[in-house]
Amino acid sequence: MKFPKSWYFFFCTIFFSCSQVLDFEQVQAYELNASYTAPLVFFDVALANFLKTVQVIEKSDVKFLNSFFIKENLSKIELKFEVINELNRDVNIQILLLDNEDSLLYSLETLKIAAKNLEYQYQEVVDIAVHQEVKNLAGIKILINLEGPIVVNDISDTPVLRFKSGLTIHFGTAL
Repeated sequence: MKFPKSWYFFFCTIFFSCSQVLDFEQVQAYELNASYTAPLVFFDVALANFLKTVQVIEKSDVKFLNSFFIKENLSKIELKFEVINELNRDVNIQILLLDNEDSLLYSLETLKIAAKNLEYQYQEVVDIAVHQEVKNLAGIKILINLEGPIVVNDISDTPVLRFKSGLTIHFGTAL
């Protein structure tokens, strides 16, 4: 009969010694951090596209930041790019982040991709605390330039430049 009383005493001691007053103020200190990843822009450009023009321009709308909640709680944007350059020319790619009126918000460094580089990757993180204007991101413009002249014999080949990109948005809010 002593066995159950000793266990009862043990559990009561543990239960009451480990409990404390519930403090609802602690809940206000918690922050919800979330991130979402989505594809941004992807396209292929053949060498023949550079015969008519010096520069190929690709433009795309970005709808991820239309939400008021996301704009208000946005902490950083992470941009990732992958380029497969099958062309026999070096390529320069300039990436511009634009607002609704196509005004420049932010410019990434120019990407210089060597000829026949089949695994070029680049990543840039934009801190919203430093670049508040990026909250108004509505579009992206990509300018592609070839280095060196194109010889007509090169056109018979069918190499392409493949461009893929993704966007990860990070935001946090208090509960």
